[in-house]
Amino acid sequence: MNSEQIFTLFNDLDDDYRMLVIDAAAVGCYLFQQGHEVAGTKLVHTAITSAGLDPAIVQSLLDNPEKSFEALAMHAEVRALVTKISGKTVGKA
Repeated sequence: MNSEQIFTLFNDLDDDYRMLVIDAAAVGCYLFQQGHEVAGTKLVHTAITSAGLDPAIVQSLLDNPEKSFEALAMHAEVRALVTKISGKTVGKA
């Protein structure tokens, strides 16, 4: 799954919970990237399944957290956290 597909998949979610799912997936990828693999995987899986998305995409998101960060239009505060730690500008505004 490429960045464009991830962006479209998440941004097509219902407005009522889209940002919650995006932020949870981003934080889960961040936790996974930081070595908290169990917690990160569980958070991403919960976000994906709660939104009714195919659980098969969980591994796609975790395989390359940097690609996921670039694709997820997370809240600015979450993006700032990930940027602060990684030293990179990530995510879509």
